[in-house]
Amino acid sequence: MARKKAEKKPVPPVVIHVSPSGNDRWSGRLPKPEARRKDGPMATIHAAVARARRYQGKEGLKRPVNILVRGGTYCLTEPLVLNERDSGAPRSGNPWTDFTQPKLLTIAAYKGEKPILSGGRRITGWKTSRVNGVDCWVAAVPEAKGGKWNFHQLWVNGKRRERTVLPAKGFFRMESVPDKKEGSGFQEGQQTFICHEGDIRQWKNLRDVEIHTFNFWIDEHQWIKRFNLATRLVELDRKSKFHLLDEWRKEGAQYRVENVFEELRKPGQWYLDRKQGLLYYIPRKGELPGKAEVIAPCLPELLRIEGRDPDKKAARGITCEGLTFKYNEWVPKKDWSSSAQAAHEVPGIINLKNARNITFRNCVIEHSGTYGIDLESTFEARVEGCTLRDLGAGGVKVWHGCKRTHVLDNEIADGGHIYGAGVGALIGKTMGTRLIHNHIHDFYYSGVSVGWTWGYQESDTWGNIIEHNHIHDLGKYMLSDMGGIYCLGTQQGTRLRFNHIHDVFSRTYGGWGIYTDEGSTHILIENNLVYNTKCGGFHQHYGRENLIQNNIFYHAIENQFARSRFEPHSSFTFRRNICVIREGLFWKGDFRGANAVMDGNMYWHEKSRGLKGQFAEDFSKKTAKDGKVDFRRWKRLGFDRGSIVANPEFVNPRRGNFGFRPGSPFARIGFIPFDVSDSGPRRPVRTEVQD
Repeated sequence: MARKKAEKKPVPPVVIHVSPSGNDRWSGRLPKPEARRKDGPMATIHAAVARARRYQGKEGLKRPVNILVRGGTYCLTEPLVLNERDSGAPRSGNPWTDFTQPKLLTIAAYKGEKPILSGGRRITGWKTSRVNGVDCWVAAVPEAKGGKWNFHQLWVNGKRRERTVLPAKGFFRMESVPDKKEGSGFQEGQQTFICHEGDIRQWKNLRDVEIHTFNFWIDEHQWIKRFNLATRLVELDRKSKFHLLDEWRKEGAQYRVENVFEELRKPGQWYLDRKQGLLYYIPRKGELPGKAEVIAPCLPELLRIEGRDPDKKAARGITCEGLTFKYNEWVPKKDWSSSAQAAHEVPGIINLKNARNITFRNCVIEHSGTYGIDLESTFEARVEGCTLRDLGAGGVKVWHGCKRTHVLDNEIADGGHIYGAGVGALIGKTMGTRLIHNHIHDFYYSGVSVGWTWGYQESDTWGNIIEHNHIHDLGKYMLSDMGGIYCLGTQQGTRLRFNHIHDVFSRTYGGWGIYTDEGSTHILIENNLVYNTKCGGFHQHYGRENLIQNNIFYHAIENQFARSRFEPHSSFTFRRNICVIREGLFWKGDFRGANAVMDGNMYWHEKSRGLKGQFAEDFSKKTAKDGKVDFRRWKRLGFDRGSIVANPEFVNPRRGNFGFRPGSPFARIGFIPFDVSDSGPRRPVRTEVQD
């Protein structure tokens, strides 16, 4: 009889303590209460990481290392950088018989405490004064005078405060763009425009005044170089990314003017006078200069985990748990005005590259001037149970080369404060990304973006799973051409299921719930609830062989569905969907040829109590002289021949209850009821870090 192999006892971890009251010359051990204070925790995580390197071998850590961080604020003077020298050891052995535990480097909050890693600096020395006829505070910031510190964000008592903005509501519009060449494309930018009378004046520190333009799906940042009051010609310091016309129109683009000293009047506004080295702030009610915590960002990032390459020299086996990261600002290069889409060039407050088996669990990322977390060329990373809020751009960027990334049970909210085109979850050329049970809301552009290949070219994007997410309050009439979930390119095996999407409102066109753009192919869209959109629940620009089935689409202001381009192949199959509108029409687009399957659906118009009048509009005008198509003509075109017109009998859709009343006819189309009540984060993710 074979002897049973003795199980190896797990090696206890080395524990290194860090405390704001510690000392980097100490050992990191907690002294006994009766001992004299000659030893104890270290003062910085940087020093603790350096101490952990003593336990490194050729293959990584010889034993696990837990760095336990006590509560308090750690003001970083430089980012924390981890690389392959800080890696844990990989798992070894046969996974079915002798699978040993990896030796990990863990940086975690001490039990029940809240450590904060801050990239900001507190502004003190406030004096009361008056500016533009109102009471204000003034503080000296000598580094700003020398040009070493130029910040564009400020927080008071943990709340983001804004610079001055003109107009107070809405936008200005450029009168004309003189250097726009006839026949040039929209991606050819300009550097001058003529403003309307009175919109721009000869303000103080004119070169610090920012022109923030909103055009198509991006927002642009340019600064005034010169202004001719007589001709109203505004010369900008850099060229725009897109043309300065209003999307596809010939009229000038819409813009805002930010950071004007003469407009500093409202409580909560601030202004940095770089020439004088002075910071002005108009306090809100109850704020006192000696007690308010005023923070400006100093560092571009707080944490970077980066190996030499994604395989043999990857940074690996690192976990961060229960930490809070806050306050940063990224300074783009001088000629940069915007990314071409999704603010994708903006990095994160946390950045990963060439990393493996990295976990962020129960962390908070807030008050950023960038994305929250940026991952690139990373394998098996996890972001779970985290809160990302008050973001300068987007939330989580899973960028090119990432494989098997897990973004689970997070709240990702309140973004785009600096770069309005930031996306809640931006997924590039990735494989096996799992974006599941997240609450994504309050962005000015898309909630989720998947894929980064235009057209039908070969793609490195496949097998991405977007499920059980609650996605809402997007666009807010700021940008155009967006979706609650936005897809790009060929991506075999990608599936969008059980997502709860609502309240998507674009500035002009393109406020869609689910949007398959530019060659989106082989995507399953199933069991999603989409309602309250500006331009439609579903729109396909062009793509191939997508399957849209068993979804509920309710109330779009303009039209519920659209297909922009006719192509000879099968565009999509649209079946067993329940489609209800209050106004507008159901379908709009190019319907030459029945190269899309639409059948077995249920349609209902609440106001007309059925389908009276226009059902679709064909903008190619190949199906009718005026492009208008009623339901009978629609069926003769080969669409929805087996579909029905019936009231689905929702319980109370205007209050978000899409359950069915008794007697609902949903079974007539083979619709299978689904539940999205559990969309968004599940119960908190809990683990124990050994002390």
